[in-house]
Amino acid sequence: MNFSVEDDSRYYEMAGLVRRFFNVVLIYPFLNNFHRLGGKYFLKSSSRKAAEVHTLATTFKALEVLYTFDHKMHFIYGFWDGIFTFLWQHVMNVKAVRNRLQLVEKKLHQIIQESSKATNGREITILSIGAGSARAVIDVAGVYARDGQQRIKVIAVDKNPDAAKYSLNLAKQFSIVNSFQAITASLGDEDRYLKAPPDIVEMVGLLDYFDDDQAVKVMKRVYNFLKPGGIFITANVNNNPERPFVTHTAGWELIYRTPSQLCVLSERAGFDIEHSEFIQEPLGIHTVAILRK
Repeated sequence: MNFSVEDDSRYYEMAGLVRRFFNVVLIYPFLNNFHRLGGKYFLKSSSRKAAEVHTLATTFKALEVLYTFDHKMHFIYGFWDGIFTFLWQHVMNVKAVRNRLQLVEKKLHQIIQESSKATNGREITILSIGAGSARAVIDVAGVYARDGQQRIKVIAVDKNPDAAKYSLNLAKQFSIVNSFQAITASLGDEDRYLKAPPDIVEMVGLLDYFDDDQAVKVMKRVYNFLKPGGIFITANVNNNPERPFVTHTAGWELIYRTPSQLCVLSERAGFDIEHSEFIQEPLGIHTVAILRK
């Protein structure tokens, strides 16, 4: 197995020495006790985007607000709204969510290139489970659709019908709608939409809500219908200094695991741990697992 940490500042949001110092001595103590000072009310009243994330916590719509932040201050809703929107978008856990997206996209590119060589350009099927917006998969598939060098079929499955509609519209924007399916279904319904085992399964964000037994059960199911030699991309949030803020103020309750704990679950599910990767994004808040069958 391979444990590593991504640290390329060209692609990821980092925390410099000064920011790390202020995190420890000022920011973490303040944020983690913020709920005792009416933090939920202030969070929602200080910024429309922050209120949207709080109201939609744990949903794909909240993640889309975080994913699509453009790192500029906008004052459409007033000066203070613009200031606080910018500040909330630079909380470490928020930056780490965007890092996770970048890391998943990077690994998808690498896996597709690896698979393309092995299959001589045959169409590659990517199944996204609990897809939400399916942004990472759609972003990457869009790149290959533009260059025409590798055909990719994407199946995005989510039990929320709003997610299916959203991802289909996103697929249209990236010009992959002809090779894209958005299906409203649960994980156990794969017989309905899988005609053949997928080459790649992407399930990022779901393990954060499953206890160990549930997680292993879901991962075993993926293992069973994944193509022999196929790859399963998943992730889990790590315990981190902002956890009390995320739980009590942002209202986002998660199940935290270390990379080693995620590795144990992956092995219990049957994956080839010796040839798998467990990669942390630079802030150490999310681990992305590249599991091989």
